[in-house]
Amino acid sequence: ELREARASADAANAAKTEFLASMSHELRTPLNAILGFAQLLQRDKKEPLSDRHQARLHQIAKSGQHLLHLIDDVLDLARIEAGRTSVAPEPVAVPDVLDEVKATLETTAARADIDVEIAPVPSGTPPIFADRTRFAQILMNFGSNAIKYNRPGGKVTFRVSVPDAGRLRVSVADTGFGIAPDK
Repeated sequence: ELREARASADAANAAKTEFLASMSHELRTPLNAILGFAQLLQRDKKEPLSDRHQARLHQIAKSGQHLLHLIDDVLDLARIEAGRTSVAPEPVAVPDVLDEVKATLETTAARADIDVEIAPVPSGTPPIFADRTRFAQILMNFGSNAIKYNRPGGKVTFRVSVPDAGRLRVSVADTGFGIAPDK
């Protein structure tokens, strides 16, 4: 019975992983079309859009890019579950990644009336050796949670420090209510 239950659970898990991968690919196709048409409208020199419409179109494109990142995260999850995860370490400039993360999070933060800031990075901070995409995903997840569990008028701060030689720390702090001490 135990072997049958395990085989059934493994089959269900494999079906879920296949569904995630398939669905993610199916969502990418129309989203890429939306983003493509948004780019065409932004670049139309013959019939340029008004500033107001350009701003709205920029918001559509930015939100579409965010959705594309979420879909990529789902694909990554499917790859992890299938045991097909790849990591490509390379030298990564932390301030550059933080700027990208901040730019991506700002729309969500603005809707929640939350300010996102990056504390001054210590001068001479060396690049880290990491998978840039995975590193950005980690920071996005922490930043998203800091926004999600914050309060209106709150703040999210990314801070870089060098606690020891050869080590670098990136911390994310927010002004949310936090977790109750009994939890």
